[in-house]
Amino acid sequence: LPISADLNWPALQASVPNTLHLSSIPNATSQAANWSIPGTHYLESWGDALAADGSYLCIQPMIQPLWAGESQIDLLSRLLGQPKPIGPALIRETFAQRTALSGDKLDQGWNDFVREGFAPHTPPTTFTKTGNMSAVASLLSQITSSPIEESTSLEAIFMQSPAVDDGRYANNGWMQEWPDPMTKLTWDNAILISSETAKSLGLKNDIIKGILVADVVQATLAGRTVEAPIVIAPGHANFTVSLPLGYGQDALGPVAQGAGFDAYRLRTSANDYQALGLELKRTGRTRELAVTQEHQVMEGRDLVREASVPEFEKNPAWVKTVGMDAHIPKNQSFYPNPKMDGMHQWAMVVDLSTCTGCNACVTACTAENNIPVVGKDQVLKGREMHWIRVDRYFTGEPETPESVSQPIACMQCENAPCETVCPVNATVHNDEGLNVMAYNRCIGTRYCANNCPYKVRRFNFFDYNQRAIDKLYWGPLAPKGTEETIKLQKNPNVTVRMRGVMEKCTFCVQRIEDAKIAARVRARDSDDLKILRGTLKTACQQACPAEAIVFGDLLDESSEVSQQRALPQNYSLLEYLNVRPRLTYLGRIRNPNPAIPGARTSYVTSHGHEESHSENHSDPKSTTSPKSSGGHP
Repeated sequence: LPISADLNWPALQASVPNTLHLSSIPNATSQAANWSIPGTHYLESWGDALAADGSYLCIQPMIQPLWAGESQIDLLSRLLGQPKPIGPALIRETFAQRTALSGDKLDQGWNDFVREGFAPHTPPTTFTKTGNMSAVASLLSQITSSPIEESTSLEAIFMQSPAVDDGRYANNGWMQEWPDPMTKLTWDNAILISSETAKSLGLKNDIIKGILVADVVQATLAGRTVEAPIVIAPGHANFTVSLPLGYGQDALGPVAQGAGFDAYRLRTSANDYQALGLELKRTGRTRELAVTQEHQVMEGRDLVREASVPEFEKNPAWVKTVGMDAHIPKNQSFYPNPKMDGMHQWAMVVDLSTCTGCNACVTACTAENNIPVVGKDQVLKGREMHWIRVDRYFTGEPETPESVSQPIACMQCENAPCETVCPVNATVHNDEGLNVMAYNRCIGTRYCANNCPYKVRRFNFFDYNQRAIDKLYWGPLAPKGTEETIKLQKNPNVTVRMRGVMEKCTFCVQRIEDAKIAARVRARDSDDLKILRGTLKTACQQACPAEAIVFGDLLDESSEVSQQRALPQNYSLLEYLNVRPRLTYLGRIRNPNPAIPGARTSYVTSHGHEESHSENHSDPKSTTSPKSSGGHP
């Protein structure tokens, strides 16, 4: 499980006298089986594989099995009556058969196979590729348009969740607390509908005391029913609803229990991805949903700055003509900057043209920096601990909105407002331009979080790393401590924070220090202790699939970060505050297809500040701003 609802798999499985299930985690199938065998994780298992080109590949574990589990090939070997294999014995046997090596050559060949990951002795297998376009044409001819005119008959679209996939990660706290890139929803899934469909059905979303309160509906399809909250999604197709799969899997473990509804109960084998005839009925009940972003539009503040290709070609520095930055004179500070004479000066640039808002950086940062999971109740209170948040805004017309994403982390301000208000100097500047934290000094006044204009500081209201998330309010009555397996997951180079301590992005200072140690080792007796270009990456930069994040040394003029900061489309967020952030952005450049109906041709909302900007602002032009798309989120 999960499986199509019409197959009634639980009854089919119960009809078999004996069932045996191998899995590394408990699930509904293992609970219904007569025998449940603990399986090894794929990172604990030996194996081999054939690549598409015929190459023979070695799969080797990264760690000994933590528990007494069986791998798939181990179990098959036992079922065939063979003795339990020791380590890679089965793989070595197959390797010997495929390579026809023996004796010392076999030993050497095996060592090379394990070290290199493939067997050069095996000639690649060639495949003959044939195409049957008539079969493709036949399939295309079967696709018909099915317009839906009545709001009582809806089209259901089943989709994999970007957080828990098909449910395999439903018991993973990182993924449950990971904000959905579009809805910003955590610890739940919801039926997504358009604002027009919601209006026709009398459904709504409300924001009450900062919490998204959604109507709960009864969804019925082919005689099967589930209850679920609805979320109004700007830009969603009318009279079509999206049902994220993978939630409602209580059998997977304590983290998954109570998280979302099981959309698999509506899916059948004949309609795996799409079905007609869905009905939604109001139940009169509501559900509080934990979202990490309440406001969905920029209200003309130009936090994300966009331009079309013609607009960029006309004025490459258009980012300087929009937003509050266009209204202020050159900043001059009365406050002396901290002396930054270090060997390196660190900075980061995020390219908004390539950022897809996928949130991979959020998870990478969580793993790298021992960021705790706090649970739905704390997220509802706005206490999520992610050091990076990816703000998502809707722009354009309400009927055809576009979405933009902007990763926000600690800006490492040179004139850091947080430093001036800390009464105990728990947050200070170092000589390399980093705003660093001394955790053992912090007394939890939270003045720094209040004074941060970017709102990127996180406070440990509870000892999240030592208490279960469902027992945070028990105080000393709750068991304290962390399981050994969880301790193994922690990064030993990063301090685990405790209750009452403020934390934030550090630009992965632990990686910087590791790179410095490597530079000292490389230098030996030399005085050249500079970190080599390209040898250091932050966790978010390393994980970004679009390579939208660049990090490096500003003192190296040839570094990518220096070159990107020199581009005309580079800008600072809230530059008029003169905090001088080390994290800057490249404005988003769009190239829309004019043939698409409703395609926008203009994105620059300059508030009358084109290339010729007036010093006294006495004759402003019209002020246009992106319109709200309505709805939530």
